[in-house]
Amino acid sequence: MQSNMDLNAHHTAVQRALELGRAGNPEGLPELIKLLTLPSADVRRLAASAIGKLSGFGADSKAAVKALAPVALRDPHPQTQQYALKALKTYGAAGAELLQDLRDLAVNPRARDYVRMAAHAAAQAVEADILATAAAAVHRCIKCGGDVAPGERRIAEWLTANNIVFRYDNRFRIIKGYAIRPDFYLPEYDVYIEYWGMEANLDYQIGMLEKKKLYQQAGKRLLSFYRHEKQDIAQLLRERISRYMQIAETPSSRSASTNNVSQPCFRFTRAKVRW
Repeated sequence: MQSNMDLNAHHTAVQRALELGRAGNPEGLPELIKLLTLPSADVRRLAASAIGKLSGFGADSKAAVKALAPVALRDPHPQTQQYALKALKTYGAAGAELLQDLRDLAVNPRARDYVRMAAHAAAQAVEADILATAAAAVHRCIKCGGDVAPGERRIAEWLTANNIVFRYDNRFRIIKGYAIRPDFYLPEYDVYIEYWGMEANLDYQIGMLEKKKLYQQAGKRLLSFYRHEKQDIAQLLRERISRYMQIAETPSSRSASTNNVSQPCFRFTRAKVRW
């Protein structure tokens, strides 16, 4: 690859990137990040590869992903871009904020085939790590600063009783250019749940229809529940979620359908996992 660097400086930078990659020392990350900004595509490619190797040695994943992102998504040299994507893949869920960009690149007809393949592999690795992290997360209660709708509370309690991983009231980009904040997201099944508790309000109805349209356009699995269904929410959850998974009848799941469930003053959520 061509380089605008002085020949000696270029040779020194190449050797240094190779050395840092072989050393496996996470303290070398700041120097590799600097090498990643040099005008030589060869140096950037080797620096990206070395940063990927450091992921297994406890390198700062946030700093690594931040440095790799512009190279992985926009570097003018396809091979350098490919190596940065491969490196990004090794950092898994740390690249969560890049997931949609990786998906877009994976289907970009102007990108080289091997770049699209690398972007697809990186997106898959990021998503798989997100799901694994969510599945291993523990329940936490956080101060909500306001009341939780009774219907949402019952949904959260039922999901909790059935050990179903969920995320509550988090922001997602499900379609390019638009973001939504679903009531619940089940990452293991890629299912969204909305509790429409104010459908009698005209403005609310308009927003509800627009939100449903976004889900439909994005081809997302949406389970809708309404205020008049609140008393039967446990039975309806079991029936509708069973389209995508098997729910065993257990004492804990039966208790979630009673009116004697606890009424905590906190929102239910899983340990926060950034998407």
